[in-house]
Amino acid sequence: MTTYPMAVHGLKLPRRSSTATKEPWQTAPAQDDRNLTDEGERLRGCEAKLREYEARLQEWQERLARGDTSSPVTLSTAPFGTGHDPATDELALQIAWKKLYRARELLDAEIAHLRDERMSAQGREAEIQRREKALEQRERQLAVRDRLLTEAEAAVPAAPPAPVRQTSLLGQFTQAPFTFARNVLSAAK
Repeated sequence: MTTYPMAVHGLKLPRRSSTATKEPWQTAPAQDDRNLTDEGERLRGCEAKLREYEARLQEWQERLARGDTSSPVTLSTAPFGTGHDPATDELALQIAWKKLYRARELLDAEIAHLRDERMSAQGREAEIQRREKALEQRERQLAVRDRLLTEAEAAVPAAPPAPVRQTSLLGQFTQAPFTFARNVLSAAK
């Protein structure tokens, strides 16, 4: 059995003070006061900014009501300098127009394609409706025909059954080759 030597310096844990809370979400009253003060200052700052913004909006609204269209803010200078090369602008303009024309051609082609698809779908739908009507008419005709056949069968008196000839075994034996030949020859016709 091994024994460990005693630690020279003992581990010391800080003790909780009597003002410290037992739960982490519960803060001390002094901490609560500081948090409320900080929150109040932050809200006062937000309120001041909102009042400044409201004053600017009211000023702009008054200018618009007077008919003053000038901007209350001075505009900055162009970031790319004041000199423009007209040749570059003209070339860029031509390229942009070519792109616009190409996009319009593609759009027109798509519109024509969609129009053709819509027309063919309308044609298919009309054909389906025509077939449905023809099928309904055919079903009505078949129902009338079936009803007429049923009525005709009911009107015809039942014929008496044909008498069954009773032949002897010897008679059946002697007639078998002739019956076979008759069946073969009648099937060949």
